[in-house]
Amino acid sequence: MTSTLALAAFVVAAVYALLHILLDWTQDSREPRAVERSIPFICPIFGMFRHKTLYYNQLRKQGNRLPIYTLRLPNVRAYIINDAELIPPMQRQWRTISFTPVMAGAGQATLGMSQAAADLLRKDITSDHNVVVGMIPLVARALAPGPKLDAMTRQAAEAMSKGMDQLEPRDGVPATVRLFEWTWHQLLMGTTEAVYGPKNPYRDPAVEHAWRTFEPRYLTLALSPLKTLTASKALQSRELLVLAFKAYLEGGGLETASEWIRASHAHYASHGFVADDLARFEVGHTHAISNTTAPTSWWLLWHLYSDPAVLREVRAELEALATTVEEQDGTLTKTVDLALVTAVSRAPQCLRLHTIATGVRLCLEDHMLQDRYLLKKGSVVIVPQPLHHLSTASWGEDAEQFNHRRFVATPRTTEKEKEAMGSDDKTNVNKRWRNGYDPAAFRAFGGGHTLCPGRHLSNSEILVFAAMMVLRFDLAPKHGAGKWEKPTWSQTHMVASLQIPDEDPEIEVRPRDSRIRWRFPGPN
Repeated sequence: MTSTLALAAFVVAAVYALLHILLDWTQDSREPRAVERSIPFICPIFGMFRHKTLYYNQLRKQGNRLPIYTLRLPNVRAYIINDAELIPPMQRQWRTISFTPVMAGAGQATLGMSQAAADLLRKDITSDHNVVVGMIPLVARALAPGPKLDAMTRQAAEAMSKGMDQLEPRDGVPATVRLFEWTWHQLLMGTTEAVYGPKNPYRDPAVEHAWRTFEPRYLTLALSPLKTLTASKALQSRELLVLAFKAYLEGGGLETASEWIRASHAHYASHGFVADDLARFEVGHTHAISNTTAPTSWWLLWHLYSDPAVLREVRAELEALATTVEEQDGTLTKTVDLALVTAVSRAPQCLRLHTIATGVRLCLEDHMLQDRYLLKKGSVVIVPQPLHHLSTASWGEDAEQFNHRRFVATPRTTEKEKEAMGSDDKTNVNKRWRNGYDPAAFRAFGGGHTLCPGRHLSNSEILVFAAMMVLRFDLAPKHGAGKWEKPTWSQTHMVASLQIPDEDPEIEVRPRDSRIRWRFPGPN
């Protein structure tokens, strides 16, 4: 027995020593320093499973202040950007440190595209002629601020307003909803109505249900080794969605779709994608347009309604935008032009506090970042959103607090004011944006060459939805004496983009004033 234990201890010690030797032997001295070395290649895995997307924040709390560091995993190097100052120079190397392979890989791994489609997505992957690379500016033009975006915002607002009409009391009894589920439905329908038009496949409850099943498993599906065994429900739901979009495309849905969908379809078709793969692109588009809007909208409502002072302030700002007409029956019609609502912005603050995604790029060639750090070919570069969104260096000592005015524009510091400052203050002002934060540290929509082209539509929908809700309704939890409890989100999957509340309690909805009829004409 003693000899067996001794042999086991020897084997463990030998393996431990060999792992350290292997790590040191394969780690170039020019690479960012490797951390989490207690058990080489294993410690990072334990840390990721334990802390999920807050793992990198935990490392910082433990004293890791390296600008960039290496996590050695069994099959890959991961370089974690810890200092926001390294983000812009990394983003400028978009052909070498690229997000394109990640997007291209999702076509087959997540959406189930054919091998021919996968080959097309990876063709000329560093060239402007690549399918994915060419798609980004096309989408940016289609969803840029202007008449096309205004039309989509108007369509989304009309759909969401109809959903809100269902919250009116019946026989004097106030409506009760599960707010997260209700918000999720309203944002999905509003967004897809704006994007897909009158033949929107999501009008079919079966298609919406399939999306509800598939969407939470979107990234999990890509990582599942045996999809038919480990993700069978997601696979079945995905294929139902594909059939729905094939019917949509074959039935003339594009004729009344948004400019974005028409342009993207033409782009993909011009590269030779077949009908089945074109339908699968639309499943991916649904994820792109909906995965953040509903959770962000829900968090925005929670922050507004749980803080009476903030709610009063926001309502006052919105009501100042309204024009009032007294009708013959004594009722009041108040009209708020939705084009003005975008000036009242709290959505970025919700995104900053509640996004938990990790931006991942792949090194296609060896690269010396800022002539200091060697990033090896085949490694991944990670920019964790929670790490930078909660950084006191970028956001100040109240980085973890919901400051509803943090993103409200303030006047720029003039050159004369800079001259009156000390050297430290000057450095701070030159480094930071006019609102007092480092713009590179706001990662909710990515950045650089892959800055999310749909961010304007997403922001518009979130703000319009919240504006209509706070002007029309009072909300209060049905139980717990009407007190808003701070949500927990521990059950949120580690591949989710935003925190998802663990519970969805019943919320009682009451119209603010039955004498007032609110109108929200869309932007012209």
